Amino acid sequence: MALRTTLLLIILINSVYGYTQVTDNFSDGDFTNDPTWSGDDSYFVVTEENRLNSNGPSDAASVLHLSTVSSVMDYTIWEFLLDLNFNGTTSNFFRIYLTSDKLDLEDNPTGYFIQMGQTSADFIKLFRNDAGTVQEIAQG
Repeated sequence: MALRTTLLLIILINSVYGYTQVTDNFSDGDFTNDPTWSGDDSYFVVTEENRLNSNGPSDAASVLHLSTVSSVMDYTIWEFLLDLNFNGTTSNFFRIYLTSDKLDLEDNPTGYFIQMGQTSADFIKLFRNDAGTVQEIAQG
């Protein structure tokens, strides 16, 4: 499935006191429970191969997102498989928020995100967003 839109896939981990772990390999065929992902859920599907795919509009102005909450930050590891089936540009890319202080990530959160796909599927950048002021930290 080719994606020709700005994809904002969000893995949101809130830093709150307490310890929990978020793990979802989508083997139950569902992303709305255990853990609960929220956002533009009508634009995402779980495939027969247990992969989460975007299935939203293909116009360049679209922003699609999902988020889930965790209360752990110390010693955190993020692992995910990405299969980009679109041509990245400076206006056609996706972000994965690693941390955020807000569930609504379109409301200028403070947090860290990875951005990929802006010019090449192999291009990756790490940013800090301070309530709308975005600063690049690293790229590779």
